[in-house]
Amino acid sequence: MKVLGVLLAMVFLFSVFTKAVAETSNEELSEQELMIQEAARKHLYPGGRDEDDLKITKSATFAQRKFNKREIEKEVYNELFNEDLKETNEGSSEDSDDEGLED
Repeated sequence: MKVLGVLLAMVFLFSVFTKAVAETSNEELSEQELMIQEAARKHLYPGGRDEDDLKITKSATFAQRKFNKREIEKEVYNELFNEDLKETNEGSSEDSDDEGLED
């Protein structure tokens, strides 16, 4: 019973504390912040309720992207070739180190 009473008292004190904090924070808000809060509450922002209805347009413009397939393939092959060359060079340098130890 005592535990229940303590828990209820803590909940009550917490609710009183949060209300006090909320009231002081509202008093400290600037005029601009109050306007922003009011606009958010009324959904007065792009995409909010005050916007006109969406309309279907007859023509839509799309960004034109041009790719040179051969250039892209060349870059990919060069990267793969360089990686393979690097791996073989690293492997051959390790082999040469091992050979020097055997003599």
